[in-house]
Amino acid sequence: MDAVLPVSVIDFEGYKLSAPHDTHEYLTEAFGDYMKFPRNGVEHHDAGIGVPLSGWADMHGTNMDEVLDRLKDIEKFFRS
Repeated sequence: MDAVLPVSVIDFEGYKLSAPHDTHEYLTEAFGDYMKFPRNGVEHHDAGIGVPLSGWADMHGTNMDEVLDRLKDIEKFFRS
């Protein structure tokens, strides 16, 4: 509960939103290493269409390995 309260206010894409007091701690407790892209996609999210994202990617010809490579390129950009 210490990670959540007191709630903080953050700017997110031009909006002021309530957020946990210690966002990193909260996300780590909830999801583990939340900054690491899962190798097999995100099976527990269905993008609101009743199909896991990996299934959606297959339906649309998206290669998740290419997505991961691109994300790694973006990460390198921000870390440099």
